[in-house]
Amino acid sequence: MRFKWEFLLIILVAFACQSKRILKNKASVSERPIDPLAQEAWSYQSKLAWAPPARLDRGFKLCSQKKALQAIREWQQKLQLHKQDKTYWYALGNCYALAQQDALSIYAFKVGLGSYPNDTQMKHNLALMYMRRKDYQKSFPLLLEVVKASQNSLLPQFHLGQLYYLFANYAEAKTIFQRLETALPDQVDVKKWIAQSSYFVKDYTNAVRYFSLLPNYTQKDMETANYYAHALYETGKIDLALEVISGNKSNQRLDLVEFRDKLMLKIKETSLAGEKSKQAATVEERVPGGKTP
Repeated sequence: MRFKWEFLLIILVAFACQSKRILKNKASVSERPIDPLAQEAWSYQSKLAWAPPARLDRGFKLCSQKKALQAIREWQQKLQLHKQDKTYWYALGNCYALAQQDALSIYAFKVGLGSYPNDTQMKHNLALMYMRRKDYQKSFPLLLEVVKASQNSLLPQFHLGQLYYLFANYAEAKTIFQRLETALPDQVDVKKWIAQSSYFVKDYTNAVRYFSLLPNYTQKDMETANYYAHALYETGKIDLALEVISGNKSNQRLDLVEFRDKLMLKIKETSLAGEKSKQAATVEERVPGGKTP
């Protein structure tokens, strides 16, 4: 038993050294761009991730103030008094995640899982850290384990659906998100992913139905607007497609701009062809055979 406590103390000391080394690194991970999908996932889960028990209050306050190193010192002291309590490893991982210190967060969750390998909360949040770093191959098996162990837990299913989408398995993603909609009928994020998954499996009618429920996304996000406009085009709603695609949605991504420009040209050509057909039909109706008397 004594050997076990000494081993844990060694881990704590090593973790403190690792913390100082990474925090001194000027090339902070918070400076790099975060993948929008992973950022959305983290934002979605952080609202519900952890309501710390009273014994975490001081450390949690320090973490909230982005005083991560002070928070870890606080929780290290508590760990020596509560060596069997996994709460602190979970708290440390979350603290660093919210402070944009990805490497430290991953380190804390991995150390915690070394002692508590079946802890689904730590597995879930470790998977999210890998998502934020775009290491989706490491996220996927962790989320599968969490979903299998906690089938009634909705957040892991939401993130697993995102990963299926990222791996271009849109049919599976759509199935997961539609199942989630039953439990979360008012969650706009779920509707967004149903819309996009439906779009990629060419279920344009369903895509249009769900995109129409996302005014904030379609007004501000070019990618969503592009997909919505194309789905409208495919379902014959040309005028509405042109209205959606013509909005002021600035974006630096060249692929989105090119998609938008090509689709706008296609919509206008279709509209013009439609107008010419109407004019020809009008002439035919006025003069049989379309000839001037």
